[in-house]
Amino acid sequence: MIKLALVMASDGKAVGGMEQQVALQARHLAMRQNIEISVFAHRAYQTLFSAPVHFYEINAQRSRRHPLLRRQLSLGLKHSQPDIIHAHGHKAAALIGQGYAASSKAKRITTAHGTKRNSKFLANMDLIFAVSKGVQHSILPLSSVIIGNAVEQRTERPTSKQTLCTQYALDIKKPLFIASGRLAPVKQYHLLMQACQQLDVNLLIFGDGPERLKLAELQTKRIRLAGYAEHMQSKMTGADALVICSSSEGFSLSMIEALQQGVLVLSSKVSGSDVLPESCIINSSDSEHLEQSLQSKLTKLAQLRSESEPAFRYAREHCTPESLVDLLMKQYHALLSG
Repeated sequence: MIKLALVMASDGKAVGGMEQQVALQARHLAMRQNIEISVFAHRAYQTLFSAPVHFYEINAQRSRRHPLLRRQLSLGLKHSQPDIIHAHGHKAAALIGQGYAASSKAKRITTAHGTKRNSKFLANMDLIFAVSKGVQHSILPLSSVIIGNAVEQRTERPTSKQTLCTQYALDIKKPLFIASGRLAPVKQYHLLMQACQQLDVNLLIFGDGPERLKLAELQTKRIRLAGYAEHMQSKMTGADALVICSSSEGFSLSMIEALQQGVLVLSSKVSGSDVLPESCIINSSDSEHLEQSLQSKLTKLAQLRSESEPAFRYAREHCTPESLVDLLMKQYHALLSG
């Protein structure tokens, strides 16, 4: 029996890609035999986890140096007595380098979900996972193993372009771009909206977040904020392309969802974009370069979709929960037997 503790130090204010991944991993690991899962996270995330996963609350709104947070985590780990402590994100990794986690005999792993300026403290881990080649490169010279993200396979009926255009009063004759994610500065949706104002395209941005009011001012009849939507994978099937213009990503879940559905992805050069053909990379350094990049793609969308077939296969074969958990279990067993 492996006793595994998953530690997530997010502040509870939002559910992003990392939080979704920890929940997915906990859920699918718990389906395997001979493993017991405990999760340490802010109470706002408790609804993401259910039995047989054990949930321990920590007040992760406090800084990683806060003595009460460190004590809260230490007491929980003493109670659960894990064989492996697996931290997700840099803050969680810093936490398990302190107190009980550092002094116990438990093996310590961290998953780096994104790029950070300082990753030196990861050197104290027994094993490091990186979610993409880009993240792996960012933590060099530290060695790491790539274990990417995964998404659940959805069974909802695909949404047609006709349905989306009718719902949002868009001209079906124009190409339809979709973007999906939290409305936050790092996503650079303002650049995408500005660029699309100069292009003969429709744009729907699905999601919510702190940038909503600012971005609402850039809306037009064919450039719309569509709000948060359930079953986003099924809506992507109605798009001519998913556009990612972020300044930084770990390994975009929206990208995986689109690729699994056979939807063309046009992305800025962020971590995870290495699974795409070079012809699908766009320049999002400013709205003018983004406009030029997207314009150059508009005349060859069918060709780009054909060139993306290897990326579609990769997402369908390697970015599934089953494949992810197989890799994790293999690494867990190797670490404990080493």
